[in-house]
Amino acid sequence: MTTVLEIQATRADQAGQIVNLAREAGVFNEEEIATVEELVSDYVAKGDASYYRFLSCCQNGRVSGFTCYSPRWLTRGTFDLCWICSAPDVQRQGVGGALIRQTEEAVRARGGRLLLIETSS
Repeated sequence: MTTVLEIQATRADQAGQIVNLAREAGVFNEEEIATVEELVSDYVAKGDASYYRFLSCCQNGRVSGFTCYSPRWLTRGTFDLCWICSAPDVQRQGVGGALIRQTEEAVRARGGRLLLIETSS
C-alpha cells in the first residue's frame, strides 16, 4: 500500500501538531522548540503577511513533517530553509524529500532562485 503525502500551507489548526512534532523529533533543544512555536504562531496569525512560511506534510489526518522557510534579508531571490522536521516513525520514508521538493516549488513561486540550508550543529 502506498501512503499519500499531502503537503500544503500549514493551517491554524495544525500549529500545535507542528510544535509537538518538533518536540518529539528529539533533535531540537527547548529554545529551538520555543522558536518553532513563536514562528508558527506568527505565521497562522498573519498568513501571507508573515515573514516566515510553513508547509505541513499530512498522512492519515496527522502532521508527519513540516518545513519553515523565509526570504533572506537584504537579498533578491534568496531564501532560507529555516526548519525541516519529520516524525520519528516516518523518517527514511520520503517525507523529508517530498517536503524539500514542495518547499523549492513554493520558493520558485515567490520569485526565489536560491534556497540556502544551514545547520545548527
